[in-house]
Amino acid sequence: TVQRERLSARPTTTIAQEAQEGAANLSVRASVFFNEKQRLQRDLTALVLAVYAETTGAPPRSLAVLDALAASGVRGLRYALEVPAVGTAVLNDASDEAVAAMRENARLSGFAAARE
Repeated sequence: TVQRERLSARPTTTIAQEAQEGAANLSVRASVFFNEKQRLQRDLTALVLAVYAETTGAPPRSLAVLDALAASGVRGLRYALEVPAVGTAVLNDASDEAVAAMRENARLSGFAAARE
């Protein structure tokens, strides 16, 4: 029941605020999950991925990453923008609204149109 209460209390507006996290430019929508308090965790995971790529000698654009429950897409976008060894970032979500937000955030961050 706690989960149901949280879902029913969630705002349904699509008004967005512009934000920047790391190298990613974002349009944060109230209806798509984005936890600002997790910024440090995302900073650290991008750093760990960069260190992994460096220590294994991964060539530029040779790694692929998957963010299977991406919501706003911030994590996958940051990997693609901040880790030179990442050549492919696959972002996915079950929510059509989240997919629209990911596409918008990818565009704002300088990426071309994404594939379906």
